[in-house]
Amino acid sequence: MTASVGGQALLQFFVFAILARVLTPQIFGVITAGQSFMLITIVIFQVGLGYVLVQKEEIRSEYVDTAFSAATILGSLGCAVIYFSSHFISELYKMPNLASYMKLMSFTLPVQGVILTSEALMKRDFKFKQLAKVQLSSFFISYGLVGVILAFMNYQGWSLAIAFTLQHVLSALFMFAIDRRKRKFMCNWNILKNLYSFGGNYTLAECLFSIATHGDKMIIGKLLGEQALGLCFIFHHFSTLHISLRDAPALISLSTRFIFISFFKKKNS
Repeated sequence: MTASVGGQALLQFFVFAILARVLTPQIFGVITAGQSFMLITIVIFQVGLGYVLVQKEEIRSEYVDTAFSAATILGSLGCAVIYFSSHFISELYKMPNLASYMKLMSFTLPVQGVILTSEALMKRDFKFKQLAKVQLSSFFISYGLVGVILAFMNYQGWSLAIAFTLQHVLSALFMFAIDRRKRKFMCNWNILKNLYSFGGNYTLAECLFSIATHGDKMIIGKLLGEQALGLCFIFHHFSTLHISLRDAPALISLSTRFIFISFFKKKNS
């Protein structure tokens, strides 16, 4: 598991080193602004459903199907909201090209909704090694191959926007290949209220954490512009590699999740 995280750190370093030589800081800044907005939006529209499936003592198929249905619907709704408000977001940042990129990246929301239950159940079953392989493989194909090739073909910002969206799609496909349990649409309001009441506090905590993690990029992009944000992204990406191959935060987060899930399972047993 640690090797997979370290491998992903090194892969990200070399891939972004290549992309930084081909693409301008302005392009990185525009895409980083859009990605930060998208990552916060994903957390908001998932409303803690994944956390509930991981931590709840007993999970029946009705809970999984209800969570799957709710996450898919909310993800699709979030996609529509971002898609049709992309011009407003672009004007907010004063980045004219951002609107087109946001429309493409908005489709990551329904994709995340569809795979939410699969990812949560894999975490519940301690399949962190498989999850790390999914992340590594999807990043290599989307950014390492497609993104780099499109950048050299002068697709500029589209190379990063397509890579971002493709990474989520590939992650979904790989997770479905691992987790072959069938899903069906159902809406049990009692179960849904139970899920939301269980994960409400976690949702607020995750939203605040996501804003703390990505909010600075949104502020820099708004106040200083895309070039400053792009330079900030590139500098941060390369300057933190020495901290345990850049992924000390990822390892801490991964370890925290592992311990947290273990604690709940030990408590419930």
